[in-house]
Amino acid sequence: MQYGRKDQLFASHVIARFVRVSGSTLCVFAISLILAIPLAIQSAMAADGHGLAGNASGSKSQLISQDPLCNDIEVAVDSSSLRRQLKRSCLISLSGVDELRPLNGFSLIDVRSDSEFSSFRIAGSINIPLHQIKTKEFLKKLPVVLVSEGRNTSDLEMACRELKLVGFRNVAVLDGGLFAWYSDNRVLEGDVAEQAKLNRMTAAELFEMRSSPSLTVIDISASGESKELKSWLPAKVIKIPANSKSKSKYLARISSEILKLRKKSPQKKLLLISDDDVVYEQVDRKLKSAKVSSGVLRLARGMNGYREHVEKQRLIWSRKEQEAQPRRYEACRG
Repeated sequence: MQYGRKDQLFASHVIARFVRVSGSTLCVFAISLILAIPLAIQSAMAADGHGLAGNASGSKSQLISQDPLCNDIEVAVDSSSLRRQLKRSCLISLSGVDELRPLNGFSLIDVRSDSEFSSFRIAGSINIPLHQIKTKEFLKKLPVVLVSEGRNTSDLEMACRELKLVGFRNVAVLDGGLFAWYSDNRVLEGDVAEQAKLNRMTAAELFEMRSSPSLTVIDISASGESKELKSWLPAKVIKIPANSKSKSKYLARISSEILKLRKKSPQKKLLLISDDDVVYEQVDRKLKSAKVSSGVLRLARGMNGYREHVEKQRLIWSRKEQEAQPRRYEACRG
């Protein structure tokens, strides 16, 4: 709001009229003070050379130019494809993280439990539980990337969007998390045996992701999914039936299918499902020799374990439905 010479004259006229009517010195002082405040603010903004509403260009980098750290972040992000990427999604790729790492104040925040973080982690990352991040005010102006196991990042993406709403300008989620980091042959600190389990998706994780379009299943189980189980799997399921006559052709087809899917949709997660964990050991040897093993998830306990999980979940839902039904009591008989 702008206050000019006319406004000042009008204010003086109002005060003079009020004095004649009320004769109150206190009221004159109060009204003068109220009218003087906006004029003082306007003068200060003019002396500063740029105000929140009076910025000539209106760009973000100019609005925060007094903070060298934030200015460095904004300029770096604006000068690359990262700004467009982060507007479309909270997910950021490994190469995107590499772009951000040289920035002052950059933080990789591992949101797993303390015990999981102690087991293994990315060098230089810090461990903060997800629910505590929004209380860390100092992170609002810093480039922050959230990290989890990475097999299912839907909850983390939702939390990222919520953080953006409360002022965390440069927060993102590492696409694929620790699994992507490990699959890209990047170094992780800690227990090597535990790191190797990053490619094992649990039945519970698959159940949560069953409707996700980002997941493609390669079914190599002998039994395959039943009609009843089909509705509990992702829409994209590629069946490669086991070939007992020619195991080499069977394994070669699995490798070929993985290469084809990666070429067609490199961003999609691939999940291999066998009957049980024993089959994975045989398949892994072939996939490693063909250099297609990295980046492919395996379903822990296979199709048999997932079938058990679905049955347990359906039983839980059935019990909840029964408990929700209104109870009927027989009329008292006298």
